[in-house]
Parts: sequence; structure tokens; C-alpha cells
Amino acid sequence: MYYKQTLETTAYFKSAHDYFWHWADGGEVIEWRDGTTLVYRSSLMEVLAELKDCFPPLGALLLLLTAKKDPHRTQRILTDIFRELNINYQQDHPWILEAFHLLQILGSLPDRSWLGGKKTHLLQTLCSAVAPSVSSEIAGNILDNFNSGRLDSNILAPVPLSKFIVEVDLQYLAAIYKAIGSRDELLLKLQTGVSELPKPLPVVIPEPPQTDLLSELESDPATTGFTRLTRQMIAALHIPMHAHGSSDQLFGGVSDISNRGNFDRLLLSELAHDELSLMVRLANNEALYLRREQLPSDYQPERFLLVDTSIKMWGTPRLLAMAAALACSLQNKKGEMPAYALTGYDYTPLQLGTKAGVSSALELLSPELNSAAGLTAFAKNVLQKQQQEFFLITDEQLFHTASFQEAFALIRKCNGYLILVNRAGKVQLFHYTKGHRHLLNHAVYDLDSILTTTNILPAAHGLPAFLHQQEAPLYFPFSSMQLHYYYYNAGVFGGVAITEDHRLLYWKSVANGAKEISNDLPKSNAYAFGHSEQGTIYVLLNHKEALHLYYLNTSIGTCSHHVINLVLKGMVKVIYDDKNFYITDERESYRLPVDTLQIQPGQRYTGAKDPMARAEHLRILKKIINCGYNMYKQVKSIKVSPSGRLAINHMELRHHTNKLSFESWTTVNNIVPNLNGQESTIPGTQIRITRYVLTNSVEAWMDSRGLLHLRSQDPNVREITLVMIQNKPTACWAADGACCGYQYFTGEKNAGLIPAHTFYESYIQPYIDHLKLT
Repeated sequence: MYYKQTLETTAYFKSAHDYFWHWADGGEVIEWRDGTTLVYRSSLMEVLAELKDCFPPLGALLLLLTAKKDPHRTQRILTDIFRELNINYQQDHPWILEAFHLLQILGSLPDRSWLGGKKTHLLQTLCSAVAPSVSSEIAGNILDNFNSGRLDSNILAPVPLSKFIVEVDLQYLAAIYKAIGSRDELLLKLQTGVSELPKPLPVVIPEPPQTDLLSELESDPATTGFTRLTRQMIAALHIPMHAHGSSDQLFGGVSDISNRGNFDRLLLSELAHDELSLMVRLANNEALYLRREQLPSDYQPERFLLVDTSIKMWGTPRLLAMAAALACSLQNKKGEMPAYALTGYDYTPLQLGTKAGVSSALELLSPELNSAAGLTAFAKNVLQKQQQEFFLITDEQLFHTASFQEAFALIRKCNGYLILVNRAGKVQLFHYTKGHRHLLNHAVYDLDSILTTTNILPAAHGLPAFLHQQEAPLYFPFSSMQLHYYYYNAGVFGGVAITEDHRLLYWKSVANGAKEISNDLPKSNAYAFGHSEQGTIYVLLNHKEALHLYYLNTSIGTCSHHVINLVLKGMVKVIYDDKNFYITDERESYRLPVDTLQIQPGQRYTGAKDPMARAEHLRILKKIINCGYNMYKQVKSIKVSPSGRLAINHMELRHHTNKLSFESWTTVNNIVPNLNGQESTIPGTQIRITRYVLTNSVEAWMDSRGLLHLRSQDPNVREITLVMIQNKPTACWAADGACCGYQYFTGEKNAGLIPAHTFYESYIQPYIDHLKLT
């Protein structure tokens, strides 16, 4: 274990010869290539300690830190490095341009974003957008080993500069650029905790009558998701008209005797009974109580709405708090309720009756850790009458701190309501009467489904929308692969395989289907594989007098392609070992280091056995790539079954609560083919696709990868894609981003995931209705 930690620490902090940075002054400072100071060791350690949960590559972090100080120097030095390494980034490596775009965005941010805690928050926002390559525990061990100083002598010795080192840093920046989007989206996330408020979901949910304010907010894409959350708050948190009953007040006389009431209204004669008799009378509603006079019909207590906006309310709690505040304000039948934001040591009025006021409230955030002092000031300056009610909204943990409890004691004597929120999406509504409270309502909100964002590209003419997404919306099922030759198991990093239609597929684990890394691999009769300890999988193939090497970064799911000119003759044998490919043809032997990509002739592999022995790879990989389903690549019949469901061949599509599956409705022999399709290949690939015309308004494509695409001429019917498997639940995707079904194909964190029965009624049933007309 100690040896592994030493290697991890050394690999992380080592610099490279002639790279843009290097260690100086005995490891106390990092300098630019030209010798000027970049960052001090102590400052770097403070930043890394804050980023343990999203640990970035060191080179990438240094580029982020210098993006604002000197962006021109950074681009100039990197351009010189590309020239030295023969990297033509403008044509062959688009991810380098994406990394430069990110640095330009960061350089244009306001100066205040790079000061103190805001700088730390900015770096955490950027790095958390990409999946970390190591856990926080491993990151902590790396920092502890480095801070001990015992590895300095090894760390300060630089390694040779290679293309791989540059790619790791810049591909990480490119992944951040893809995740954060534009400069405006990044600023919005820094200010409000969300990068984009989504389009309305296609789910039809009965909603309460709209008010003018909610309609106005819903019409704006920037506040559509927030409006949807507010509507659900209104439905779940039933705010009473007032916080008192007819016998709760101390004014007025006695008007009657009743068998219901509070214990302090019991007749004195009831207390004369022994304990057992009194308990029986109370249980049977036989005990008598005094009833006070009814309150005047025009009694209107003064209400106040208080919203905590301290720094610890950042993110999810603030969205929930503002939605709850707007819900309370809208349910106040006596007009707009006075609302205040508790801003640390003070309080600020809020305008929740207008769209502009709601937008301003969403951006309001105090830098103070809590708002206890602000609550104290409000209680002393505003809460001075007896007939007043409060609505206090704050975080559950903040509420139970000693300072906040001391401030809350000042308003606890008033009747009112307390709304507590937390980061898990839970909202609780408590009713306070004379200092005592009880829980009225509570709800838990799934913000991922409520605040859903989609980034869907339009379909090109003549081809399904699924084929034109930047990244496939679904994981792929297992298809025909030449497993005896073209596959590789990389242990904990997953496995890859090359299909007969020249696709490179990657499985991270048995929990999900295949991710299509490339759909146009060059044809070859010799493939070789390997992987590094850092999780990079290498795929090497020989095609047209050149070697093609693919780097698959499993931590962020990106792939780069390199071409090495080398003519091989006759039978070719390739072996991978320790970041080197050993290549042997009928004439010569070569060694290809994956870091430098410099062919070294005359070097033969001298190991005792082939490290890429197939038997164990095949046994493990078979367990990952198929979970017991059968995949279909051809269809003979598409129609409506006698039960009114969509029938494909001898199967019909059935839905349950949260499951979609193909089940037999007849035998294979009873199927009468009703399709006559036109087969072709998807441009630029070897993937076969067959088009069928079902009716005058509906057409279908059968994809050889096990997908069925349906499209209607009706603009109100969304295009859908079905995964064609049997014996396991399936999945379906719609062109507006919605999906449903088996998480093996949809992924666990798919933003568009909705219940199967809702998807069926909204997207599949319209196709059934069209097919019934034929």
C-alpha cells in the first residue's frame, strides 16, 4: 500500500522537461518555462486541500490558476510546446481549441471572482463538473505524502515531456468546457447554483389555477423550472389561513361549554375526578371545556415572511427556500405579504409580487455564515405587536445552532410558521402556537427531475434524430462482435471491444450497456490493446501503411486518435507491456512507447509470456457485456396487436409502473411480414440501417445496433428510439430528451428520465393511434 501511495504521489507532482511549468528553489515554488514565478508551494497546497473531492491533474490546475493573470503568456508557451511535439492542434485535435476557449472564458470573468473564497468556489465549480480520477481519500493520502517532504528528491527530478502529458491536462480542460457551456452559464451557476433553468417537462400534471405572476415566470425559460418547483410547493405545503383558533387568544369572554378544547380550558370540576376516570372522560370526549367568544370576522393578523440568505443556504437550500417563500406569498389571500431577506447582521425587503423582484431575490446571497443577528434586529424593530404572525424559512442545520436558537426565542412568542429545508430536497412546515410547535406537512423534492435541462440537436433531413446527437442518449446493447480476436478487459477500468461494423465500444461496469467511443474505426486485421494504472486504455491497429493509436481516458470518457507512419509487411504480431507496444512483422521488430509515440526499431519483447493472453479476458468480459438479453437487428412486422399495443414481430411493447418490456403476444410462425424496406449504411460508418414506410404519416428505421427509430409527420408527435431486446426490460428515448425504462441503457443520472407509463402515454400511444388508422 505504501509503495502504491508513493507512486501516486510522485506521478502527480512530477514535472516534465521543457513543459510550461517546473519546480524551483528546492520545491518551494513552481515557475513558468521562462523562469518567472507561477505559484508558491504553500498557496498550491491550500488550493489542493479545498479540491480533494474533485481532484484535478496538477498541470490542468496550474492552467486554471493562471487563466486570469496572464492568458497570452499561457497560450504562447503552449503553442511553442505543440510545435516542439509536432501537434497540429487546429486540425487534428479539436479538444485543444476547447481548452483554449475555457481559458478565454475564465480570463474574461470579473476580478472579484478570483478573490478569496470566491476563487475557491470558482475552482470547485469548475473541477466538480468533471468526474474525479481518484477518490477524496486517495487525494488526501497524496497531499499528506507530499507535505511530509520525504519524496521531494524524487519529485523534483523531471521526466521527459510527451504528448500524453499534454493531452491529460488539456483534455481535462476541454471536458470542463463542455460541461460548463458558455460564460453566461458559468456566471449564472456561480451566482445562483444552477447553470441553466430547463425547458418545461412534457409530463402533463394537474396544476392549481395559475396566477398572473406564475404565468409570467413560466413564460420565461430562465425561471420555468423554478416556477414548476413553486407549484409543487403550493400543492404540498397547505398554508392555513391563520395560525390561531377561536380559543387561542386571551381576549374575550366565555360563550359556551364544549366537549372539545385545550386542556387549559377544562372545567375545574373535571380535575376533581381521579386519574383513571379523567382519562376515560378525555378519551370518550365526555370531559367539558370552556369555549371563548368567537373572534371578530374582520380579524386580520399582520404577517411577515422571513427568508434566510446566509452563505450556507447556497445551492439547493436557497432554491427550495425561495420557492417556499413565493408559495407562501401567493397563498396569502389578503394581498402581498411583506417579505424580508435575513442578510447576516441586517434584513432587506423583498418584492415577491413581480417577476423582477423574484429574479433579484434568487440572486441575493449574504457572505455571513448565519443570519441570527439579522433575525434579532428584525424582532426588535418590527415584531412589536401581539397580533402578528411570522413565516420563517431557513436551513434545518442552521436553525438548530445555538446563536440562531437564541435569536429565534425573540419571535417564538408570536404565532407563526417555520419552514425548514435541507440539501436532500426535504421541506418541513411547522406550526408555532404560544411557543409550542407541531409538524403540519412535509415533502421531499427531486430537483434533478424538476429542474431538468436538455441540449438536443435537431435531426438532419432523412435520418433519425438519435443519430445526430453529440453523444448517444442511450447506452447500446450487445451486438455481434468478433470476440475471439477484438476485445480487451482492463480490470477495474472496464473493457472494450471492436464490432464487425468497426465500432469501438466501452463498458465501464456491468451496471450499464456499451458506450460508443468511435463508429468509424479503420479496417484492420491486427488489433492490440493495453491500459495504464491511471485508467487510460490504448487501442492499436494497422491500416494503410500506418499505425493508428487510440487513447481512451476512462475517467472522463474522452478519446484521442494518433497516426504513426510505419509500413509493416506480412504477419504482424503486437504485444503490450508497461506502456509499450512491441511490434514484430516478417522483417523487423519495433517498440512504440505510448507516451512519446516515437518508433524505436530493433527492440524485441523479451518477456516470458504474452501479457495479452485471451482466455481470462474473454471470461471476465463476457460477464460485463451481456446481462442475459437477446438483441434483434431485423423486423418483419410493425402493427397494433389485438390488445391495442405496439407490436413488433411476435412481441408487443408493454409498460408497468417503471418498466418497459417486449413480451410475446403470438408465436413466430404466426407472423405475416408486412414490411418492405430499403437498406443502406449510415454515412461515414459501416452501420446498416433499413427504412420502412408504415403509413402515409409514420416511418421507421431499423438500426443494426439493435435500435428501432420511429418518426411521424405529425409535428405534435415526437420521434422516438426503442432498444430492441427481449428477456430483459428495455428503454426508450424521445427527441425532446425524455427517456424511460431500464437504467442499464438510460443511466442512473439521466436528466430526462420519467416514469414508463407516462412516457408510454405521451410518446408511444400517438404512434399506436396513427397505425390504427391504416
